[in-house]
Amino acid sequence: MSINQRILSLLPLLHQVIEQGSFQQAARQLHLPRSSVSKKIMQLEALLGQPVLHRTTRQLRLTELGEELLSLSHGLPTLLTEIDSLLDSAQTTPSGTVRISSATLFGQQALIPEIKALRALYPNITIQLSFDDSFTDLIAQNIDIAIRVGHLPDSQQVAKIIGHKQRCFAASPHYLSLWGRPTHPKQLAQHQCIIFKTPSRTHDHWAFQEKDQDTVTSAKVSSTLTTDDVRSMVDLARLDNGIIYADLTLLQPWLQNGELIEVLSDYVPAKQEPIQLLCIGRSSRSRAATVIWEELAKRLPPRLTGEN
Repeated sequence: MSINQRILSLLPLLHQVIEQGSFQQAARQLHLPRSSVSKKIMQLEALLGQPVLHRTTRQLRLTELGEELLSLSHGLPTLLTEIDSLLDSAQTTPSGTVRISSATLFGQQALIPEIKALRALYPNITIQLSFDDSFTDLIAQNIDIAIRVGHLPDSQQVAKIIGHKQRCFAASPHYLSLWGRPTHPKQLAQHQCIIFKTPSRTHDHWAFQEKDQDTVTSAKVSSTLTTDDVRSMVDLARLDNGIIYADLTLLQPWLQNGELIEVLSDYVPAKQEPIQLLCIGRSSRSRAATVIWEELAKRLPPRLTGEN
């Protein structure tokens, strides 16, 4: 601790001595021995190289330096008390802002239904949601928590796998009545396909294998219609624009009501992709972000398996 820091730490005691009018009263107020209060004032004077109090048998009086110090640090005791209260509150009641980023469709179907419960559990936490289907650099974009699909680049982010994404091929009934129903993924080259595309990647090679087979095949599909938003991709398919290659779990509402029909069901994607809950490293993470991260890690997996 530097000399200035040591001086600063002793100034609240000087304020208390002057406010109470004596070492004895200050000691009683602070629940300290009188000798401890006297020693600390002597330490302060030693650090300053000058006295801060004139001591007589009847009273204490500030020296000129003592008066200036008292004036300069007028709000310090209140500030330190408020800081102590803030830290006590932070340790008992998580508060602050937690910024969460999620892939669009996943966020709408799995994350949003959990927000009401999170707010009830942690009413002092403000939650900010951002929906984006591209990879998120948490630090650069000031995000505390993100939910992303696939294997992620090496980073200092903490990642927890909360489920796996199983893709399927799907299209609207009307589209299939016009274009026919493909019986093999290679036929996708003759179909209208809706492709997910971001500035960094284009998903125009759809890998698949026959059920119970190990051989992996890749079908190149046409890029005549692309989007960087998964929900828009689903809506385009529902409006008869073509075939999509998307998450089977997230497509369930439209598969069940008949707006979309699964095709090529004898073929499955070559591999399942992990769904990961990301968080900034513990050293940079607020307590509010930690409790939301832990709660989502418990709540989201059942939604991905249909248990909710």
